[in-house]
Amino acid sequence: MNVFSASAELFANYNETAAEIYFNVALRLGNVTFDRGLLVKGTMYCHGIGGNINMLWELGHRIKHISEHASSTFLAKLKADGYDLEYLMNQSVWRSKQMTIWTLNWNNIDATRITDSNEGYSMYQGNFAIPMTYIQMLSDGWPFDEPVCHPGWNLCL
Repeated sequence: MNVFSASAELFANYNETAAEIYFNVALRLGNVTFDRGLLVKGTMYCHGIGGNINMLWELGHRIKHISEHASSTFLAKLKADGYDLEYLMNQSVWRSKQMTIWTLNWNNIDATRITDSNEGYSMYQGNFAIPMTYIQMLSDGWPFDEPVCHPGWNLCL
């Protein structure tokens, strides 16, 4: 979803029609991710619960950045088309929090974590994504002043 929100941010000052299409796709993917629920593919960042949490959190960050830095004409277009950026930003982070709250029950984690992975001790493909998510969420400034990072890649928003 975030490649589309990043594209919306990139195109916002150059091609507002394309930017709105990308923005809409990012929101739709966020809706699908939340509506379909948590994956039973494990706790990892790579296609697991940790990744869903991180992507929804990052979407909230991107929406905030668009609301603060996009051109006034693009923001006016989004508003005229019915987008409430503050609501969407907060909704995305709220969804991330709901998935995190679900992980606080050990029975939930135990039922979904991968126990036969050869990458079991990896943050990206193993079981350590959730503790790293907790560490980020407990940092001062969460959710909007703490950067969203993809572990191991040094990519932060």
